[in-house]
Amino acid sequence: MTTRKTIAVLGATRPASAAIVKRLPNKCQSVLAYGDTPDDFQRGHATTQSTAECIPIECPREACWEADMIVISATHPALNQLAEKIRDVAMGKTVVCLGYVSPGIAPVADELQRMLPYSRIVSCVITVDDRQEKIADGITTYASISSNDQEALEEASQLIEAAGFVPITAAKSA
Repeated sequence: MTTRKTIAVLGATRPASAAIVKRLPNKCQSVLAYGDTPDDFQRGHATTQSTAECIPIECPREACWEADMIVISATHPALNQLAEKIRDVAMGKTVVCLGYVSPGIAPVADELQRMLPYSRIVSCVITVDDRQEKIADGITTYASISSNDQEALEEASQLIEAAGFVPITAAKSA
């Protein structure tokens, strides 16, 4: 990613999104980091020591208004609430929906596309061992990303790669 972008990261203290925030290079990104609760906001402020310019922010709508791209990592109930708050400011933007490989949990990117119909949704699944509390530096971690929108897929792939993950891309059939 050669152009400096502003990235809103919603759920910035969850393992995958925290790893993305921590690993983004300063020359490419400015990060607006939002946690789900005031405690997350405080913890996020302390744990987002990144090489990227990182600004903890208390309002997801405000973060997304300012952002060029949005990354969301949230539990299902929180995802619905976040989508409602950002719907009008996420139009036309690439929204990367972070998920994890877990038994019995369906991907939420398709549901997010219904909630944000005018956004370009990219599903990103980062494979994390259930026993692993955080994504360790120096370990190759793969991210499977897919989207119906080729431009959004490429944009997300560049972000994921800039954050130090190995992207595995796949276009979804419409």
